[in-house]
Amino acid sequence: MASLFIAEFRHYNKEGTLANWDSLITVQKVSISGTSAQSAALNAQTKCIGIWADSNFRAKKGTNPTAADSSDNLPNVANQWHYYLVDTADKIAAITV
Repeated sequence: MASLFIAEFRHYNKEGTLANWDSLITVQKVSISGTSAQSAALNAQTKCIGIWADSNFRAKKGTNPTAADSSDNLPNVANQWHYYLVDTADKIAAITV
Protein backbone atom coordinates (compact mmCIF):
# COMPACT_ATOMS: atom_id res chain seq x y z
CA MET A 1 0.00 0.00 0.00
CA ALA A 2 1.30 3.45 -0.91
CA SER A 3 1.24 6.61 1.19
CA LEU A 4 -0.18 9.95 0.05
CA PHE A 5 0.76 13.13 1.91
CA ILE A 6 -1.43 16.23 1.61
CA ALA A 7 0.20 19.46 2.86
CA GLU A 8 -2.37 22.21 3.43
CA PHE A 9 -1.37 25.88 3.01
CA ARG A 10 -3.10 29.18 3.87
CA HIS A 11 -1.48 31.19 1.07
CA TYR A 12 -0.33 30.72 -2.50
CA ASN A 13 1.29 32.89 -5.13
CA LYS A 14 -0.15 33.80 -8.53
CA GLU A 15 1.18 30.56 -10.06
CA GLY A 16 -0.93 28.60 -7.58
CA THR A 17 1.98 27.30 -5.54
CA LEU A 18 2.65 27.86 -1.88
CA ALA A 19 3.93 31.25 -0.83
CA ASN A 20 6.14 29.96 1.98
CA TRP A 21 6.35 27.22 4.58
CA ASP A 22 5.08 29.63 7.24
CA SER A 23 1.63 29.21 5.70
CA LEU A 24 1.58 25.44 6.36
CA ILE A 25 -1.54 24.45 8.34
CA THR A 26 -1.26 20.67 8.60
CA VAL A 27 -0.27 17.52 6.72
CA GLN A 28 -2.63 14.59 6.21
CA LYS A 29 -1.41 11.06 5.45
CA VAL A 30 -3.71 8.73 3.51
CA SER A 31 -2.98 5.09 2.57
CA ILE A 32 -3.77 4.55 -1.11
CA SER A 33 -4.04 1.49 -3.34
CA GLY A 34 -5.92 0.37 -6.46
CA THR A 35 -9.17 1.38 -4.73
CA SER A 36 -10.11 5.03 -4.20
CA ALA A 37 -9.23 6.41 -0.76
CA GLN A 38 -10.42 9.78 0.54
CA SER A 39 -8.82 12.32 2.87
CA ALA A 40 -10.55 14.10 5.70
CA ALA A 41 -12.08 17.45 4.79
CA LEU A 42 -9.45 20.14 4.31
CA ASN A 43 -9.09 22.88 6.89
CA ALA A 44 -11.44 25.83 6.28
CA GLN A 45 -8.38 28.12 5.89
CA THR A 46 -6.69 25.93 3.24
CA LYS A 47 -6.28 27.64 -0.14
CA CYS A 48 -3.56 25.48 -1.74
CA ILE A 49 -2.36 21.91 -1.25
CA GLY A 50 0.81 20.07 -2.06
CA ILE A 51 0.36 16.34 -2.65
CA TRP A 52 3.10 13.70 -2.76
CA ALA A 53 2.98 9.90 -2.90
CA ASP A 54 5.52 7.11 -3.12
CA SER A 55 3.66 5.59 -6.09
CA ASN A 56 2.17 7.00 -9.31
CA PHE A 57 -1.41 8.04 -8.63
CA ARG A 58 -4.47 9.88 -9.89
CA ALA A 59 -6.30 12.39 -7.71
CA LYS A 60 -9.64 14.12 -7.65
CA LYS A 61 -10.95 16.92 -5.40
CA GLY A 62 -14.48 17.70 -4.28
CA THR A 63 -16.86 17.39 -1.35
CA ASN A 64 -17.18 13.61 -1.84
CA PRO A 65 -14.69 12.64 -4.59
CA THR A 66 -13.95 9.16 -5.91
CA ALA A 67 -10.64 8.74 -7.72
CA ALA A 68 -10.40 6.51 -10.78
CA ASP A 69 -7.79 5.63 -13.38
CA SER A 70 -9.47 7.85 -15.97
CA SER A 71 -8.77 11.08 -17.84
CA ASP A 72 -10.96 13.24 -15.58
CA ASN A 73 -8.66 12.50 -12.60
CA LEU A 74 -5.35 14.38 -12.32
CA PRO A 75 -2.34 12.15 -13.05
CA ASN A 76 0.59 12.59 -10.67
CA VAL A 77 4.08 11.13 -10.77
CA ALA A 78 5.50 9.42 -7.69
CA ASN A 79 8.07 11.13 -5.47
CA GLN A 80 7.30 14.67 -6.66
CA TRP A 81 5.29 17.43 -5.02
CA HIS A 82 2.28 18.62 -7.02
CA TYR A 83 0.44 21.83 -6.03
CA TYR A 84 -3.23 22.63 -6.57
CA LEU A 85 -5.70 25.32 -5.55
CA VAL A 86 -8.65 23.97 -3.56
CA ASP A 87 -12.01 25.08 -2.25
CA THR A 88 -13.26 25.16 1.33
CA ALA A 89 -14.53 21.77 2.54
CA ASP A 90 -12.86 19.87 -0.32
CA LYS A 91 -11.54 16.37 0.24
CA ILE A 92 -8.90 14.68 -1.87
CA ALA A 93 -9.38 11.16 -3.24
CA ALA A 94 -6.52 9.19 -4.76
CA ILE A 95 -5.84 5.84 -6.39
CA THR A 96 -2.54 4.20 -7.39
CA VAL A 97 -1.98 3.53 -11.09
